[in-house]
Amino acid sequence: MCTLHYSVNSHRKIVHLSHCKVLRHIPKESRRSFESLEEAKAHGYRLCRCCPSIAQKYRKERNQVKCFCRDHGFTFMLLNDVIHVISRHDCWRIITCGNNKRLFLYHKNTAKCIRDEKMPGIIPGYHSQNCRSGTILGYLKYINYHDRYRDKHPCTESKAPARNKACPASKKTAKKNGKENIAAVSQKNKPGKGTKRYRKQQARKKREKRLAAIIRVHALLDELAVIGY
Repeated sequence: MCTLHYSVNSHRKIVHLSHCKVLRHIPKESRRSFESLEEAKAHGYRLCRCCPSIAQKYRKERNQVKCFCRDHGFTFMLLNDVIHVISRHDCWRIITCGNNKRLFLYHKNTAKCIRDEKMPGIIPGYHSQNCRSGTILGYLKYINYHDRYRDKHPCTESKAPARNKACPASKKTAKKNGKENIAAVSQKNKPGKGTKRYRKQQARKKREKRLAAIIRVHALLDELAVIGY
């Protein structure tokens, strides 16, 4: 939720974000606030044009963002000056922050990503990503790359295979034909159809797909609860 402020001494019915430069000229004793932009609009108020809202950035990329989300199956919503994105695997938030109002991407915490509850960050339940982009479309491309990586690497916590001790001569041969050896090992480790190992692998993939679908449904329910449906 974002807090929007307005002046009781003004009849223009304009609300300002907390970091708006116009807000500093309004005395604190004359300020009142709304909990959301929807609440302000319900009372006939509109957002200040000087507020560096993320909606202004979105309007510049609206057509590109809509096409990208449609092509990649993303759920995209602009709510309370925060962009909500739901991909195949995860939930994301895009916000503006700082004096220069740069865009920042936040990723929803999961069971594998335990965060300190005493330091929830700007968005509770979400952690900031290290990637930086000056456009919304750039972050959407990163989210799509993240989903493709999750598709190829569903089990990120698996242990690395133990290294076999080899004599110096065999090490030199492996270094010379590294790519061929890696391909041969991966082909050798691939389970054959009909084997017990193959059936376990297929069952694990089905469980992961089912879990991803459940996560997506819960995320949609959370978004609908935020909107108020």
